[in-house]
Parts: sequence; C-alpha cells; structure tokens
Amino acid sequence: MSRSSRGYWDAIAGEYQRETRIRVDDFHYGPLVPGDRELGLLPSGVAGLRCLELGCGGAQNSIYLASQGAHCVACDLSGGQLAEAQRLNREYQTDVALVQADLDHLPFAPEPCFDLIHSGYALPFVQEPARLIRAAAERLVTGGIFLLSTSHPLAMGEWLEVDEGETGVFTQNYFQLAKDWRQEDETEEVCQAVPISTLFEWLRAAGLVVERFLEPVPQPRNVLTDRALRDQAPYWSEDWLERRDELSRIPFLIVIRAVKP
Repeated sequence: MSRSSRGYWDAIAGEYQRETRIRVDDFHYGPLVPGDRELGLLPSGVAGLRCLELGCGGAQNSIYLASQGAHCVACDLSGGQLAEAQRLNREYQTDVALVQADLDHLPFAPEPCFDLIHSGYALPFVQEPARLIRAAAERLVTGGIFLLSTSHPLAMGEWLEVDEGETGVFTQNYFQLAKDWRQEDETEEVCQAVPISTLFEWLRAAGLVVERFLEPVPQPRNVLTDRALRDQAPYWSEDWLERRDELSRIPFLIVIRAVKP
C-alpha cells in the first residue's frame, strides 16, 4: 500500500470514527447490514482463540472478540486509525495488540499461528489482494477460519434513471470494473472491486474452502424504520442511511467464511 494511502486514512481517521457509529457489543460486517448475532459466521465460542484482524481501523471487531475472551492482534496501515483503536482499547479495557503494518507486506512469520483471521472491507484497498489472501491462509492453523467482507462488484456501478423515474445500476464492463478514487488533503486512495469468480479463484488457489457466501443488505424502510435500523445495525452513519434505498436493492458487500482444511 502506498504512502498516499496511509496519508489518506490518517487524514480522515478522526472524523470517520466520530461520524460512523460502530458498536463493540456485536461483530460487524459492513454499513447498515446485520452483525454476527444474526449472521452467525464466527466460530461457536471464541474464548481462547488467537485472532488477527487485517485493516482494523478502530479495531471494534477485535475489541468485541477480546471482550469474549479471544487473544487479538489488529493491524492497520494508518497511525491515525490505530490511535483511535488505542483510545477504544483503553475505553473498553481490552488488551488488543495493535500493529502498524502494510497489508501488502505482513510483518508476521508465514507459519500457522492464528485460529481466526478476519478483515472488514480492507481487501479492495490492497495493491495485491490475491497475495494477501495467500498470506492469511499461510498463517491459519488447520481448521482455522478466514472471515472476509469485501466490495461487491455491483457496488462499483453507477446509479442511473432508466425509465420514468425507475433507477438501476449501470456497469460498463463487469470484468474490468471502474475504480473508486478517493481524495483528502492532497492524498488519495483507490478502492477496486473484482468479479466474484476472481475472488473465489484467489481463495481456492490459497487452499481455502468456502463454507458460506452472503450478500447481506439492510431491510427496506417499509419493514424497518431508520430508528429501528440504528438500534439494530452495529455499523451505520447518517451518510450511509441516506443511501439505504440503494443498498437495500443492490448489495454493497460480499461476506465470506472460508476454512483451511
């Protein structure tokens, strides 16, 4: 990952953590969608497990796991994000080990040492995502779980009005998806989704077996009010709520649970 990427996340870390509500009493997978209490992808008892989070941000998921008795390491490229993670670590009196690391060059020995490796929407920002998946697989013990949420390729499409107020997503080329460029204080970051078949091939080539594949979406407003969704979803912000109608029709995320046989 580039120096510009680190600068981008350092620049937005404080504002991002203030404006985004990310709970630590449930494991989250992405904005507005259900947490693990509903999705049930975590191992059935995490106490004593050795866990690694890749691209942790404020490390809320690691803090949740640590509160359940897991031994957690969380890494992120951004010192600003890790400062927020350390603040939360102190606030919730957990003992998550925080490591500043480039996900393209993990600092951990390439040997099986973790029972659970999890990553929430960091993969689209990595320069060599296939390499990161291989690196995660190398560091899982036999029977270990890789829990990944990442960008859905449809989320890279452009919303257009197609006929008399009807809207839909336009993707010019599914196999060469447009990049999402982001800028902040003269720094930039790029988010890149890939076709689902490409993602599955990366997992297969790393020796992982996919057990669950989910495309979670928030419930529509005629089923659940915004207020009820705020109470239910472990991850939300006002900006994400403004996109709720879109996100209830087109999945923003892919969530995968894979195991190392």
